[in-house]
Amino acid sequence: MRYYILLILGFLTLCVSSQKAPGYMGKHLSLGYSNYFFPSIIGPTANAKSTNNSFGINTTHCFNLEYTIMNRTNFCLTFQKSKTGVNPSGLTEEFYEPAAFTYQFHVYTYRPEPYLPMQMTSTNFGAGFKFFKSGSLAPIGKYYKLELLVMFNQLKYDKNAFEYYDTKTSSSGLYGTVGKGEYKVNSFAIAYSLGRSRVMFDRLLLDCGLRFGVTPVRVISFLIDDFTSDGNNSSFNPEKTFSKDAQNRLFRFQAINFHVGLGFLAF
Repeated sequence: MRYYILLILGFLTLCVSSQKAPGYMGKHLSLGYSNYFFPSIIGPTANAKSTNNSFGINTTHCFNLEYTIMNRTNFCLTFQKSKTGVNPSGLTEEFYEPAAFTYQFHVYTYRPEPYLPMQMTSTNFGAGFKFFKSGSLAPIGKYYKLELLVMFNQLKYDKNAFEYYDTKTSSSGLYGTVGKGEYKVNSFAIAYSLGRSRVMFDRLLLDCGLRFGVTPVRVISFLIDDFTSDGNNSSFNPEKTFSKDAQNRLFRFQAINFHVGLGFLAF
């Protein structure tokens, strides 16, 4: 009888040892914070003090939730907040003078005092998957991540800080009010990350890597503008112009970012 008992115990031991339950030491869920950052080479930060002072560091604060669904796969949710600056492009208004049978143009330049670029605040929600390389066990080791970000952006500026220049008379002065001073600019991004994570003290997670992103809305609008433009750029439409500037800024902002993160294994 005891031989049967030993045989059954041995069989159970083999079955238990052969199972590879996902997660590190039985822990599936991890919570953490990470920061995405990259030098603001083209385009200003939110705190730039002049149109020429564009260099700085753009950062994004991220709160992450990850759940191990397979031995080498994590399902990821993220909430992100960021803020950056936007320098508006040229805005031109066209007037027709019937008496002279000519057109008159006003070119507007954003000149707030003291200078501060347009402020764009982003609230992003993301979902994706981390795929760890062969030989690793999530959440440890090298990985690549595919992610979809939905971005809700708010653009604010001083609508009374525009100076106009009359191309006919060469006169200039404050215009008054341009636009509403606040617009919502929504978008989305597709991101691909390469990174590496490790566990310390069986609880803490350290993560670092590089992320590449693209905003399809800007790519599509660029193609549409390229094929439908009639060469007339004199239409006075602040909302369209500033929204396009914001999309351009998002495209550069999401293009490439480093990230470092710290988390912990919850359960």
